[in-house]
Parts: sequence; C-alpha cells; structure tokens
Amino acid sequence: FAQQIMRGDDYDPETGATVGGTGTVPAPSSVIRHRFLTGGPDGIDNDDYPEGYVGPTATDEDSGTGGEVILTGANRGGREEEALKGSEVFVEEVDGAILNAPSVEEAGFFACARKAAEAAASNPFSPDAMRCSPDKYVYSRTHTNWKVRRLYRHVDVDNPPGRFADDPNTPPTFSLQEKSVSFAFNDTTETETIEANGLMQDLFGGGPISYPVRDPKTTRSQTEYDNYGNVTREIDYGLVDPSAPENVSFMDDEIVTQTVYALSGSALQNWLIRLPAIQRVEDENGVFVSESRSYYDGQEFVGLPLGEVGDRGLAKREEIVLTEDPASLPPLENFAESLIDRPGDPRLPAEATLTNSRIAHDVYGNSIAVLDPLGRIEDAKLLPTADAPTTAFPVEGNNGHIQIVKFDEDRHVYPVEERFVLGEGKNDLVTGAEYDPGFGVVLRMTDYNGNPTLYRYDAFARMVKKVLPGDSLDRPTEVYSYRSGDSHRNLIYDYDDTGH
Repeated sequence: FAQQIMRGDDYDPETGATVGGTGTVPAPSSVIRHRFLTGGPDGIDNDDYPEGYVGPTATDEDSGTGGEVILTGANRGGREEEALKGSEVFVEEVDGAILNAPSVEEAGFFACARKAAEAAASNPFSPDAMRCSPDKYVYSRTHTNWKVRRLYRHVDVDNPPGRFADDPNTPPTFSLQEKSVSFAFNDTTETETIEANGLMQDLFGGGPISYPVRDPKTTRSQTEYDNYGNVTREIDYGLVDPSAPENVSFMDDEIVTQTVYALSGSALQNWLIRLPAIQRVEDENGVFVSESRSYYDGQEFVGLPLGEVGDRGLAKREEIVLTEDPASLPPLENFAESLIDRPGDPRLPAEATLTNSRIAHDVYGNSIAVLDPLGRIEDAKLLPTADAPTTAFPVEGNNGHIQIVKFDEDRHVYPVEERFVLGEGKNDLVTGAEYDPGFGVVLRMTDYNGNPTLYRYDAFARMVKKVLPGDSLDRPTEVYSYRSGDSHRNLIYDYDDTGH
C-alpha cells in the first residue's frame, strides 16, 4: 500500500497540520491511495489461457501451496505472480479531509491498509480488500484486474504451456532451459465515481443549497491482447451495475473496438509488430460503426496488400469503410425510424470505401507528399524516380489537394518547406523554416504571406529572443533570461545571450 498527499492551501508548513480544506480554501489538500501486488503467492490463478484451452492449470505453482518453487517438473515455468510484482490493484482519489477524520472512523492510512491487507489474506479480491478508504471521502476508485500470459516456458511445463511453442506463425522457438518469458497485462478496469458524497452531505447538506444523496456510478472496460502485447480488442461497457453479472451494461452505451495487425510479409522478420491493418468499431451487438484500413510499404501512394508489411513499415494509404450493411438501404430523405441503427451512409452501396489519405516517402523515410481524399496520384510527380524518390512536385494543371514537404539536403532530417497545393490556378500556400543543425531548433520561420519570425538561442539551446514580423533582433518582440540557483552554496547564476 502507498499514500500520496498533495498539500494545498489548507496546509500549515509550520505546524504540519492540514486544517479546513474542502469548502474553505480555493485549493484544498488531496490524497491518493494505492494498493500494489507484491509478486508473492495470492491463492488466485492469474494465468491467461487460450480460448478453448483444455489442460492442466496451476494456482501459485508448487501444487498451490504457495511454498518455494523448486525448478523441477511443472514448476520450471516459475510462479505466475512474479510477473505481476508492482502492478497496481487499485487507486483512490480521496478528499484531504480524511487526514483529519475522527478516530472512530478508522480512516487513517495505516488503519485502512491493515484492514484491507487482512481481508486480502483470505481473498485478495474481496470487496474489503479492494478499498483503502471509507467511501465517504472517496471521489473515485479504480480497480485493475491483471492477467499473466506465458510466452516461452520449459518444454516440460504444461500448466499452461508457452504460447509460442506450437504457434506456426511465430519466429523459431529456441529452448530456454529453466527460463520462462511472460508478460502481465491489464485485463479489466472498473472505476467507481463516488464524488465524496458522504463528506459533501456533512459539509453542505444542511446549507442553503441542498446537496443530494447520490449512489456511486460504475464504469467498466476490458482489454484483450495478442502474443506480441498489441491491444486487439477493447470493450467499453460504459455504465454498469456492479451487482449484476460481470460485463452486463444497462445503458446501451457499449463500444467495441477491434484491431487486426499487419503481421504478414516481412513484418515478423523485421519485428514490425505494432502496425494496425484494420481497426473496427462496433456496438455490443456487432453492428458496424466505423472501420479504417491501413496499407504499408510497396508502391508510393498505394502500399502492399492489406495485412502485409515490407522492410520499413511506412504507411502509404488509409481507407475508411463508409457502409457495410449488405441490405438495400433507402435514400437518406426516406430513412425510416426503424432503420436508425443500420450502419453507414444510406446513400452509398454496401462495402463503399473512401481513401482518406495517400502518402509518398523519400528514400530516407520522410513523408514528402500527402494526398487528401480528393487528391489524385497523377497530380504529384516523384523525382528522380517513383521507386526511389527524394522529392515531389505538383504537375501542371493539377487538381490540388496535395501537401508537399521538402527536407534539408545535407541531413534529410529537417523540413525546410511545406507546400499546400490548392490547384485550379490558385496560388499555393507555402511556409519555410531554417534550422540550427547542431541543436535542431528553428532559427527562422516564414508564414504563408512570406513574413519571417526569427528565433535566437543561447549555448544551451534555450530561446533568448523571438522576433515577430515588424520587429528586429536589436528590438525583439520577446526576450527570455535564465537564472539558475544553487541552494547548497546559496548562489544564483546569470547567463548572457550566448549562455556565458
């Protein structure tokens, strides 16, 4: 257990007392209390099992006794709780008034921690073990449930075996004698919003403005991961009834977000394992809300087939699915009330998509041209070749909707010009920048009207002057100075514009 105290205007540093607080000062003290897992045996099976798993299980290993794990037989995989050490079980945001709570309430940190620890000894996740403060003082309490996924385990360990041992889609598995690789992840998060209702009743319930009694509100979310630690499914249940069966919402406010990652092609070979290919949002009944698709590497502005990655992992194109329902949808003006929950834009056919953006990169991996949904590939010319470009130009008679970025020719790191091509004979919108190559800071910035803004820095790359259009370096718009203090030697250091 741990407690943090943020001292506010009600704290007297001379006496060390916190007096008054909520309702009496503009910034009262606040308290945050935590409970963490220690990594010791807890009597709970924290393993995350594959869907449909049938096989041996283990609680605390060593036959569930919680004793020392001797590396023989099934125990070679190590105790599951080791991976959970330091994980936060719950956190409470508490009113500072708890620091002066009557002793009869036993609201002090050590008293509350002792009661929670005693409850956790018999059941680590009982209601009394999942709190450290009386609800009267608590604004919010967030619980986190943790699971452990076993990736690599000794060949003799099967309670459960390592995930990578039998997965043909993963890199070759090497024997890790007497070793295991696991990762802990946040399975479920539940937040109670209490708003210190009991304390507010005591402070303001009898005043000229009544303070109503309110029941706590609880929200819940659940997260699923793949074997690389990527989030594959997020379920936001919204408001839930804590007394109802798990994951039951009563407000019809659930949101389900599913993500499929691009792991084909050269992805695993190059450990490019964090690139989403499809991100889909649905309601609790699986009804389509939105979907985006990302394409990587390959031809500029196009990319490889969906789900494939080359050697670089550069995003080339993004599509948005506009409608998915295969049923015939009526025109928008005739959209029946009974069909309100049907997905997508009713004016479009099923499976209609929109290319949201197209991107071209130079040989150094910089994004040099971006087309918006109305941009045309043929309007942007890549030089010297389309396969290995270093720069991009708009062609004559283009349709606009192009953003072109040029980088410095020496290091190919700093964007020195950004051009928004409007097309239709309109002037482009152009901004420019000059840099200090050593510190990578901007020295000069030019806006769309050609007006420059100047910046100057000292030897520590700290800004000392800012000159807006119309001003000069001799008479800058803004001047910055820095004074460093040495409390041990009781000295103050002043620096000039050069940092000396």
